[in-house]
Amino acid sequence: MTLISAPAGWGKTTLLAEWVAAGRVSWPLAWLTVEAHHGPRFWEHVLGAVAAATAEHQVTSAPTDGGEALDELIVLLRRPGPPVVVILDDLQELSVPRVWGELETLLSQAGDRLRLVIACRTDPALTLYRFRIRGALAELRNGTLGFTLDETAQMLNAHGVRLAEAALVELHAVMRGWAAGLRLAALAVQGHPEPDSLVPRFALQDRALGEYLVGEVFDTLPEDIREVVLCTSVLDQVSAELVEALTGRVDGARILAQLEHSNLFVVQGSGNAGMYRCHPLFGLMLYDELRHRRPEQVRQLHRRAADWFAAHDLPADALRHALAARNWGQASDLLASSWQELVPGARLRTIKELVPPPPQEVRNDPRLALAFAAERLDASDPQGTETFLHLVDRSQHTLVESARVALRPIVDSFRMAEAHQSGKPELILATAPMLLRDDMGLDDQDTARMRALALVAVGGARLLQGDLTAAELALTEALNLARRCGGVQSQLAALRQLAQLNATRGRLTAAMRYGKEALALADREGQTQGSDVVWAQLTVAEVCYLQARVPAAEHYLDRALDGGGLADPGLVAVATMSRAHIRAAAGDARAACTELAAIRRQLADWRYTLRLQHCVTLAEAELRLAAGDVEAAKRLLNLEPVELLTPWLGVVRAKAHLAERRPAAALGAVQPFLEYTTGSLVWTVDANLTCARALRALGDRSKAGRALEQALRCAEDEGIRWPFVAGGQPVRELLVTYLPAGSGYRGVAEDIAAELNGFGRPAAVAGELAEPLTERELAVLRYLQGTLSAGEIASMLYVSVNTVKTHMKNIYRKLGVGRRREVIERARELNLL
Repeated sequence: MTLISAPAGWGKTTLLAEWVAAGRVSWPLAWLTVEAHHGPRFWEHVLGAVAAATAEHQVTSAPTDGGEALDELIVLLRRPGPPVVVILDDLQELSVPRVWGELETLLSQAGDRLRLVIACRTDPALTLYRFRIRGALAELRNGTLGFTLDETAQMLNAHGVRLAEAALVELHAVMRGWAAGLRLAALAVQGHPEPDSLVPRFALQDRALGEYLVGEVFDTLPEDIREVVLCTSVLDQVSAELVEALTGRVDGARILAQLEHSNLFVVQGSGNAGMYRCHPLFGLMLYDELRHRRPEQVRQLHRRAADWFAAHDLPADALRHALAARNWGQASDLLASSWQELVPGARLRTIKELVPPPPQEVRNDPRLALAFAAERLDASDPQGTETFLHLVDRSQHTLVESARVALRPIVDSFRMAEAHQSGKPELILATAPMLLRDDMGLDDQDTARMRALALVAVGGARLLQGDLTAAELALTEALNLARRCGGVQSQLAALRQLAQLNATRGRLTAAMRYGKEALALADREGQTQGSDVVWAQLTVAEVCYLQARVPAAEHYLDRALDGGGLADPGLVAVATMSRAHIRAAAGDARAACTELAAIRRQLADWRYTLRLQHCVTLAEAELRLAAGDVEAAKRLLNLEPVELLTPWLGVVRAKAHLAERRPAAALGAVQPFLEYTTGSLVWTVDANLTCARALRALGDRSKAGRALEQALRCAEDEGIRWPFVAGGQPVRELLVTYLPAGSGYRGVAEDIAAELNGFGRPAAVAGELAEPLTERELAVLRYLQGTLSAGEIASMLYVSVNTVKTHMKNIYRKLGVGRRREVIERARELNLL
């Protein structure tokens, strides 16, 4: 059985139709689109479709009941013959409960001919776990059906819509791969002179999208479920307790389980007592419906949500809902009692605008102004944050002296958080001393929280400046303080920056440890969004890519892209680099270059940090070289050296020289970076590999072997693999044939060669060769391109002539050819050369 289960508009029927139209089904095919009126005579319709597909005329012409038709169908399928594919589309329309048990009977008694494919919006009432245990079930769900970021761009391009990278990433995060929504989005922004400005607010303005969601999703729900999803639309994520608090029901867990079963809600993370969320656009539409249908109920629901979050020690959520409920007194009280946890913030991005404009009294009430500032700070709105902090400065004169003194550390903390969000190191370092004074007049707990906040910001500033040693000292102390005082947001910020710092150094083990710890902490606290979480996911993705674990890198990159919150241009740029590297690993270097070129131009327009601009430029230059576009790569390398990136620039320039067959120039360019001093250990590995290739081209086998050994030495402990992968076949040959005899790294070299054999080649290659070539055979194959005799190849590889002849014989056999020229032609067809 194959189950395709997803809500309306995810392309279930389209997928099946294209599968059939492409001729992928070589067996008899019966397709039944289930309709509500089929219920009482469901099996007659199935039997008729199967009989027509198999050209069987021996079935009873008119079974008297469903049981008879089912028996006939079982008899038909148990006859000798080829397998029969039975597609039941829209099976959620089936309204006769007994049919589910009869479907189980069919599956158990029909024998080996039946291949059942079910497409439905909700999981069928079958014992799916039994099929999973037997390995007899394939499942395709939202995650598989959903459009990737690349596919989102392709659909938009097909409609003549081209979005800037930041807008494209935001649209993808809002849509979560939903095909119908993307189609309607493309139509909504098609022809607009500034389509970027419409993302994502078009969702409330586009009538077609609203009608689709109401007609295909909302109106199909039972009345009690509609009531629950409407009331909980004030939330971004919901638990059973929250359902009960907002609606007064006592069956919140059952309702959420039913919504999850219906594919309308999904579990969010594994922590925080089973939080659920619905599709962002569906949630936005529901909230808009609630405001239009029952405006008087909206404030009441927000008030209940604020009370629940406050009672469960979640002040940021409580504050947001208190402001949305216009409960100004509760908002001020929350600010006064919980500012220590509010100031660091999660930096959440949401397409719901819950908080209304502030009242007039915000001009004369500094605590209320700070409550609005906290909400804007958490929403990553620096301009809004500054507006309310300015009101605080102007209104403090209304307070008595003791109140102003008590307010001062709170205001200073907000200024620190605002400076940190600005990304301006000088401003951060100028602001931090306000929170690091010894005369704050606070208890030990609050002092630790403030110092942690300041040190997180200082560490970030030093990281931006490239002073990794000072950054590590500040961030390590911040992490220890945050752990001691229980500051979740400060812990997340410190952990993700320590992960980034170690990734920058090429210390992949430590980077992975800090990144995974950050993600585990966020998961426990139910924080699956926010800039720190997204940064941690991108950093873990980068580490996985550098270790040549591409599927794992894709997993974490997808989580980052789907989580939203990519408003920061830096996040967008880093996500784009990760995507480009993964695309290049799949053999599509040219498309990866196009993406990097686009984001490089945008970074220049945004006037983002020079270091990040150079990172994108160097990544693009490397991929241009991999794609064979040497001239374009050389044009990109006219850069002024930037601190920390100098080794990378030297390595890429050396690779360009090698591509031009200038090994001496390559050796000179890479020579200063063969020992690790600054930058990334990954570049040290790459420098030594590039050096080994240059020395080999110059004929110095001994030094080439020593450079290769140095690369392996640097790569071993951190599991660095990508420079070996990116080096392609020349590096594989070095690993197999150039390592000095008796080297202690021979085992490592053989392991890497085995890991990388065939890495990055098209999938079709593996299928065309029944028996792949070994690394030694690949090395011999490379020499066969020239005019060397078997004896000369043997001397180059330090093996006997008979060994080379044996390898040649195996190559001829595996490639299915009989002459040397044919071997080369066939190898090139298979991308082996």
